[in-house]
Amino acid sequence: MRMISFRTGLAATVLALMSALPVAAQTLPDSTVETYGAWTVGCGPAPVAGTEAPAGTEAPAGTEAPAGTDAANAGTPTVTLCRATQEQRDTKTNQLVVRVSLHPEGDGTRLTIVGPFGLKLDEGLALADGGTGLFKVPFLTCLPDGCVATTLLTAEALATLTGAEAPVVAMVAVGGQKAQAALSAQGLPAAVARLTQK
Repeated sequence: MRMISFRTGLAATVLALMSALPVAAQTLPDSTVETYGAWTVGCGPAPVAGTEAPAGTEAPAGTEAPAGTDAANAGTPTVTLCRATQEQRDTKTNQLVVRVSLHPEGDGTRLTIVGPFGLKLDEGLALADGGTGLFKVPFLTCLPDGCVATTLLTAEALATLTGAEAPVVAMVAVGGQKAQAALSAQGLPAAVARLTQK
C-alpha cells in the first residue's frame, strides 16, 4: 500500500507540473492574460487543492488547456490561480532555453524553471543577480517540454528575486559546460504583485 501511495503522489505532482507548461491550445473561459514588461500573467480556474479530478478530466492550472478540458465543467471545485511567466527561446531554432514561472502556493510562492534537455540534473539550476548568487533550484523530473526544477520561495526569497536587477539562470550541461540564460527584470515586481490580487 505504501508503494501505491508513493506512486499516486508522484503522478499527481507530475500532472501538476505538466499543467504549468504552456501548450498550443484554447484559452479557458473566464481567464485573463496580462503583460507586465517582459512577464506575462495568466489567471484562470484551477482545481482546489485536494479535489483534483482524475487524470484526463482536470483543467490545467493557468489560462490554457487542451480543447474540451473546461475547468468549469469538470465537476471539480475551482479557484482562480494566477501565474507569472517569462520564456526565452533560441532565435534561430526556436528551441526552449528557459521558462520561469511563479504562482502562489500555501504561504509561499512556487518557482518553477523549465530548462532544455542535456543538463546535469544533480547540479540543479541556480538563480543569480548578475554575479551574485541568490539560490539553487533542484531538478524534479524531465517532461516532453524540458527538465523541470522547482522550489517553494519564502516571502524573503521572493523579495530578493523581485529586487534583482539582472536575474540569470545558471545551468551546467552533462559535459560540464556552464551556461547562463539572462532574464529580464522589467515588470517583475508588478507581475508578482498581480499574483495575489483578487
